Amino acid sequence: TVKCGSPSLLNKTASLFDLFKQYVVSIILVNVTFYWSHRLLHSKYLYERFHKVHHEFVGVRSMAAQSAHPVETIVEAFPQIIGPMLMQMHPTAILHFFAWRI
Repeated sequence: TVKCGSPSLLNKTASLFDLFKQYVVSIILVNVTFYWSHRLLHSKYLYERFHKVHHEFVGVRSMAAQSAHPVETIVEAFPQIIGPMLMQMHPTAILHFFAWRI
């Protein structure tokens, strides 16, 4: 059976080697799934309805990433959690992973 999710806070954290392995696999999964979800948003249907908002932003370039339709925000949030969920990272490791990604 395939397990997905995160163990309880009461569980022991993984060894350093397992944490490293979880981080590496999670980084790969996050980047691959984000790439494909973003590429999907460039399809004609989704671009016109949702993603165009992001590309029409005028202003400081770094802020353009925050200018998005709510549907786009949801579509691009999923890749951020898929790696840690599939790797069943401990909650404290997930917090560290997200803090490190910022």
